[in-house]
Amino acid sequence: MAGFTPMKADAMNITQAPSTAPSEAELARWRRATPLLNYDHPAIAELVARRGWLHLAEYERIGAVYNFVRDEIQFGYNIADDLPASGVLSDGIGQCNTKGTLLMALLRAVGVPCRFHGFTIDKALQKGAITGVAYQLAPRNIIHSWADRKSNRSG
Repeated sequence: MAGFTPMKADAMNITQAPSTAPSEAELARWRRATPLLNYDHPAIAELVARRGWLHLAEYERIGAVYNFVRDEIQFGYNIADDLPASGVLSDGIGQCNTKGTLLMALLRAVGVPCRFHGFTIDKALQKGAITGVAYQLAPRNIIHSWADRKSNRSG
């Protein structure tokens, strides 16, 4: 069913939250491409170049990438949650998990280290966004996720 395929945690480098600022090795891991965060895909590289995001200061880069995903990728359910970022971009739609994949790939493409966070929510919170048979067939607990930007600065 669209939007309910469990995510493969290892594909996004999910780790426990560190109690201190991340090490350089952790930051390097939070910058690299993965099968889901495939920012080396030509469509993603072309988007980054066309938008000129690499020429912006870090704060503006983050805002521009975030605004693109929020405003230009419409809300909708992709065929699966484990769709690579290039697939989400091609679809032009996403929900928290798939938009998060695209957001993370774009952030990493512009040099901003980030990682995935997730938890489960009761499907009742999705009522209205998911309707009919899809709602009835949805699992009771649904994964909700977000991206976390990391830097080597404390605080």
